[in-house]
This record gives sequence, structure tokens and C-alpha cells, in this order.
Amino acid sequence: MKQEYIIREDGNRGVVLMFGGWGSGPELFGCYAVLAGYDFILCYDYREMDFDYSILDGYSKVRLVAWSMGVWAAGHVFGSGKDARSALAGSPVWESRIAIGGTPFPIDDSMGIPVNIFAGTLENLSEITLAKFRRRMCGPEMGHFMEHLPGRGLDELRDELDSIGKAVAACPCDSGFGWDMAVIGGSDMIFPPQNQKNAWENLGVELHEAEDARHYEPSIFKFVLSLPADVVAGGDGWIREK
Repeated sequence: MKQEYIIREDGNRGVVLMFGGWGSGPELFGCYAVLAGYDFILCYDYREMDFDYSILDGYSKVRLVAWSMGVWAAGHVFGSGKDARSALAGSPVWESRIAIGGTPFPIDDSMGIPVNIFAGTLENLSEITLAKFRRRMCGPEMGHFMEHLPGRGLDELRDELDSIGKAVAACPCDSGFGWDMAVIGGSDMIFPPQNQKNAWENLGVELHEAEDARHYEPSIFKFVLSLPADVVAGGDGWIREK
């Protein structure tokens, strides 16, 4: 996968590590601010799942935010059975781990995107169906999305989606990674909201539902990415004191 700095400033000891969804790129998240004292790294393009853990060297605290397929990708990178534990030993401290609009079971009839929907999206992917997908994903925020459209072509997006499908099929179970909170868009038309609820309730993870939010909701990213240092995400009213 690609790991790219969106914000990098000398002296920052914290980092916001963002795992984007399928088709993401730095254009999509370059418009968001993070808390002062934090760098901002975007992880995207899951055609390959290799992760350079050394990019986290020197940071004393890490805030993880993952969206859509990025929830599965982050679990794949940091979950049990990976070498992340030894790679990160004595280095960063997880300050918060927040999932948005996704689950650790991304292709699943009851806890993710239904299997036939995922397969149909991949099989029939074209410029026309991609445009329809984006309209369903964004709803009223379509204009915002298009203003920050990642510069990635159709063939690349098809290859990424195919690679995700194969990787999930090879390891369909939960990675065991511990999430602090999940945010669900009540009007999500990509990951069915009830399926997201099923997954997170099964894992015992705290939930917050943004009732009218679609799958791509800039207000959620803006809020979560810039959470103040003295609060963490919480299920009742978005935030709570540490």
C-alpha cells in the first residue's frame, strides 16, 4: 500500500494515521486539518498490503482513523498474527482507534457489503457504474467529493478492488484488532448500516450513528480528524473526557 504524508512538520510527536477506502488518494483528504502537534499520514491503494512500520518511528502517540475498506486494511496491518507488535514495541501509543463506515468483515452478507453486491460491482465496473457508485456513496456531498477526486484511473481501481476481494477471501475472519469506537452513517448506501451494527455489536465496540450521513460524509472526517487532545470519541454525544 501507499503511505503518504499530508501534513509533516518538524517537532511533531503525534501522528494521525488515516486508512482510506477503496479508490482513495491524498486529494480526497488533503482538505482536512488535524490537531496541532500531529503529522497526518494517509494509507491507501490496497493492491498490495505491505506496510512500512518504520514510518511510525519517533512518534510517541498515534491516532488511528479508518474509513470504509480501510477499517479492514488497518486490522490486517495491525491485528493479531502480524509482526506489528514487535515492529512497534517501545514506540507509539494508540491514543484512539476510530472506524468510520466500515467493518473488519468488509465482504459479508450480515456484517459488511453483501457478497453478491461486491462481486457485481467488480464484475461490472465501468465509467458509468463507477459514477453511479459515487453518487450512492456521496449523496448531497457529491460536489465536495468531485472537487477532491483522487487521480486514479478505472483499471487501477478495478485491480485494487479485485486485490481486496482476494485478500479478504484468503483471510475472512476478524483480525482481533481492538477498536475504541465505530461511526455509522444512518443513510450509508455502500456498507448497509444494519450490517455495520451487527459487526460492531458482535465485537462489543462502542457505536455512534450519524443519522442522515452517507458513506462519504466530510463533516464526520472533519470532526474525527481534529478531535481535541483532552477528549476521545464516545458513543453518547460523540465525545467524552478521557
